Amino acid sequence: MSFHAAEEVFNVLISDEEGLGALDVTDTAAGRGLARYHLAVAQNLRMFFRQAKNAVQPSDRDAYVWDRAKALARANQGQFDQVIPVAMPEIAGASLSQTFGDVDQNGKTRLVVLDPRQWTLHNGRDTLTRSDVAALLGVGEQALPVDNGASCVVACVNTQRRDNVRKRATELLAWRSVLGQLDPDDDKRRDALGELRTATERVDADLLKAFQHLAYLTRTDRVEADWQRFDDDTKSSLKGSHVWDALVKNGRAVYPGKLSGDYLRTLLSKMPRALTLKEIGQQFYKNAAFPMVPSSDDIRRAVFQTLSGPDAYEVVDGNGEALTISSVDELSIGSMDLSLRKATGTPPAGTPTAGAPGTDTTPGTGTGTESTGSHQPKQGPVAGEREPEYRRYQLEVPNRSLVDPDTRRALANLLQSVLDAVDPDTGGDLQLLDLQLNLTADSAAVEEIEQRASAVGASWTPEELDF
Repeated sequence: MSFHAAEEVFNVLISDEEGLGALDVTDTAAGRGLARYHLAVAQNLRMFFRQAKNAVQPSDRDAYVWDRAKALARANQGQFDQVIPVAMPEIAGASLSQTFGDVDQNGKTRLVVLDPRQWTLHNGRDTLTRSDVAALLGVGEQALPVDNGASCVVACVNTQRRDNVRKRATELLAWRSVLGQLDPDDDKRRDALGELRTATERVDADLLKAFQHLAYLTRTDRVEADWQRFDDDTKSSLKGSHVWDALVKNGRAVYPGKLSGDYLRTLLSKMPRALTLKEIGQQFYKNAAFPMVPSSDDIRRAVFQTLSGPDAYEVVDGNGEALTISSVDELSIGSMDLSLRKATGTPPAGTPTAGAPGTDTTPGTGTGTESTGSHQPKQGPVAGEREPEYRRYQLEVPNRSLVDPDTRRALANLLQSVLDAVDPDTGGDLQLLDLQLNLTADSAAVEEIEQRASAVGASWTPEELDF
């Protein structure tokens, strides 16, 4: 037998996977001498481990990996408001709206961690995972009706690295089983505890390395999913601070205190109309053109900074009157009655003011008005232009349950279309509105509607239900 052949046989005999379970190893001179191998007469720790390892079930192994992924992500939340783990569906064929039902949340930045049992990337067969992630973010062919996809980041595992984690998890569960079989006073128990600690550390280290993928929305000429990967093994998508750093690097987030008024002015200049303070706050969670922020305090500070300097803005109330804001604390960032617009300044002498003869006023945000320049007599249609053809349109949605999220989202989109049509900044030629709406809801859910109904002189009649 050649030396190489003998070495191959020797390596098989001592290997953890295929070696002799009865083989004991004795290191001489505190590990600095030659190791001695001999066959054990009694059952040794290696035998216990081999038997326990063969008994580990794949389902138990994968469940442990998922539990550790959730624990590591929650322990490393970073700047995100919330970590949301999404487990594999318990029922085969479950819809995406059911699987991702808890992900879309208002006013929160979320790190969504996907179950490695169901979703992996970069195995050559990750089309389904990419499709599901795109749907979760509200884009793609199967896009879910989500409102806050712009403030959501998805963390996903690498397929090949997941296989390494599974091997480590199998070893860990085997050592747990071995400890359960050993008596408290058994000499082998101390060594088994050491092996378990080592296995636990290896699982966590390999799991952090395995979660190297993240996805989030970006907006250029369109909104789409951006796929990123950590090539540095010291970075992980299970760690919120690492993910946030990547978002800042790619212009999709800011660090605490780093959102400037100048940047906010640039963003607002691209909006088709003046926004209320509440709408401005919502943009950072709903609009992928706006960066994610660590907290609403960053938005409040940036709004305050826009009120001074070149191209200053001003806060106006529902009547269009400019308010004096002397400190950040005076800004109610959740207000629908206060709007932020470019400061109008003092009009030159002789310039008609809003509401004066010879001017045309157009309703602005809220119930105020703003001047649009000198009034010109209304002309007839220019040659070649289509004359308006007015008709009466009636929209009726009979009693419709809103328990199903998909149904509720579809109706919300419908009402948003109505709102856009009525809005003077986005709508067309509307002459008359006759609106009657019946809602069955908790009083807190419609409180703002009641207040606004009173402001415009609409009737609001609550009715007790007799079930």
